[in-house]
Amino acid sequence: ASSGGMFSTGNEKIVDHPMSLNLDQGALTSFLGDDDDNSNTDDDDATKLQQIFCGATGTAMVLNDGRCYVFGSNKNGELGIGGPKFTETPVHVPLPDPVAKVSLGPNFSAFLTTTGDL
Repeated sequence: ASSGGMFSTGNEKIVDHPMSLNLDQGALTSFLGDDDDNSNTDDDDATKLQQIFCGATGTAMVLNDGRCYVFGSNKNGELGIGGPKFTETPVHVPLPDPVAKVSLGPNFSAFLTTTGDL
């Protein structure tokens, strides 16, 4: 989206119910904790979205500082945030090291950290 928004959809045959998430730039900056002064600092760069990983039942977002947030079905706890619970709002995955890559399957999530741990 040219506005800097993010769109995510799911399939009602895979998740508990049709999933649709539309985060406009305002919602993303609010979620990422951007402050009102819009000054360009190193902290601002840390909260920028670096990568998005999409799976059959969930989505993961990795920020420049390696923090990972997930949202989606989580019917079987597959998003790594405890559960089961459906979440439309991105939830931080508590990992000991920054995340480099994510793999999302229909019943699992795998997080590769910058230290090489899986």
